[in-house]
This record gives sequence, structure tokens and C-alpha cells, in this order.
Amino acid sequence: MAIAAKAAITADLGGESELSEIEKILVEQAALASVVVKDAYTKWLGGEPIPLPELSVMQNAFLRIANDLGMRRRPKDIKGDQQCQGNGLGRGHQNPRHRSVNIGSMSA
Repeated sequence: MAIAAKAAITADLGGESELSEIEKILVEQAALASVVVKDAYTKWLGGEPIPLPELSVMQNAFLRIANDLGMRRRPKDIKGDQQCQGNGLGRGHQNPRHRSVNIGSMSA
């Protein structure tokens, strides 16, 4: 599970080539912490007792790491991505839902 979490976090951050060495280490730590927290919550939901102080420490560690990495997806350059070229998502594509609006030309 930690390997899958690491891969997903890395992808959200734009891929391994976009990460500095320290970010790669933070991704590994975030992945491990997320798995430990998820495991504890799974046990709790199943009725097992869990050590709340330790869970709190791990959850806080995960949140701090996630905050350092940034809790948002980073845009990825897809200009050369052949898979995206065929569906209009390559160079020059503009999503009609993301159009520019000139606020100065709007009337009240």
C-alpha cells in the first residue's frame, strides 16, 4: 500500500522528474505515514482499540509533510503526450469551461 501511495503522490506532484531529492524523501515519508494512519482507522472501524496518542502523532506528521509538499495537483506539460494529442488535449486546446472574462467589460 505504501508503494501505491508513493506512486499516487508522486504523480499528483507532476512525476518523479519534477521532484527535488528532498521532495522525493518527503513523498516516501508521506506515503508511509498515510498507510499507518489508514491502517489505524481501519482497525478502529472494525472495533479494535487503537492507541490514540500515537495515531494523533502520525496523523499530524502526515499533515505537516503534506503541507510541505503542497496539497494540490501540479499541472503537467502534455504537449508531447501522444495519448492527449488525439483527444484535443494537446497544444492549443482550451477548455471551454475555463475561458477568460474581462471584468472591466462586465456591466452591473
